Amino acid sequence: MGTTDLAPSTSNGITIIPLASVADAYNCYLRLRVEAPEGTVLPDMGTQEDHVFLDVDLRDTATGERLDWGVQKARFLPDSTPGDNVVELVFILYGWPGGVNWNDGVSKTLYLTDLALIPREGTSGEKPMILEGTWSFALDHLYRSKILEVDPAGAVRLDTETQAMVTLESLTLSPLSVSFTLSYPPDAGSFVHYELVLVCKDGSTVTINGANGYGDPGPDGPGGRDYFYGVSAFDIPIPLERIDHIQFGDCSIFLPDTTQ
Repeated sequence: MGTTDLAPSTSNGITIIPLASVADAYNCYLRLRVEAPEGTVLPDMGTQEDHVFLDVDLRDTATGERLDWGVQKARFLPDSTPGDNVVELVFILYGWPGGVNWNDGVSKTLYLTDLALIPREGTSGEKPMILEGTWSFALDHLYRSKILEVDPAGAVRLDTETQAMVTLESLTLSPLSVSFTLSYPPDAGSFVHYELVLVCKDGSTVTINGANGYGDPGPDGPGGRDYFYGVSAFDIPIPLERIDHIQFGDCSIFLPDTTQ
C-alpha cells in the first residue's frame, strides 16, 4: 500500500489515523490505526475479517451528492500489544462498474460512523465493543495502483451449464482487482459463471468465479448479444509481475510487458 497524507479524524476522544492507501478505479484500500483514550482496553480482533462500521457514507465534496461506494470489508492486522487502546485494520471499499470511480479526480469525503469491534465467538473470549462517533476523511490524495490493459483477442469458452459460447471482450488488471466484459447469446439467461483463472509464475492460481457488476444488452440492443460488466476484487493484492497469464477456457491470454 502507498503512503498517504490523509489527515487523522477524532470523534468522542477516539482518533482514526490513515497510515496508507491505494485505489484503482473500482476499489479503495485504507490502512487505519484506531486510538481510543488512554486506559481503554480494546478487544483483540486477531486477523478477523468483517464489516465493521455501522454506517458508511461517501459524498462528492463539492456538491454533497451521495456516491455509490459498493460493499465494505475490514481485515484486522495482528496486534503486537493486545490489551492496549490501539488496533489497526485494512478497511476496504469494494466497488462495481457504474459506481464511484476512485481515480476520476473528483474530490470525495468518506464518513465512517460507529466502529464495531466484535470478536468472533469462541476465538478470543473478548467482549464486543462499539466505539461511537463519526469520522470523516477527505480522500483527495489516494495512492493509485498500477493498471494493465490486457487484449483478450476474442478469447472464447463454452459454458457447460448453459451450453453458450462466452466471449471475453475486455480485461483490465490491477494489483487490487480484475475488471472485464463478457458477451454471450441472449438465450443464455442470467449469466453468473466467469471462470477466469490467473496463473502465477510460481504455478499457483487464483480463480475468479464471482464479481460485482451488471448485465445489459449490447450495442445491437435486445436480440443481439448480451453483455456482463464485472469487477472482482482480490482478497489480498496481487503484484502484477507475479502473473504469467490468464486462462479462459482453453484460451491462454498473456500479459503485455508495459503498465500504465
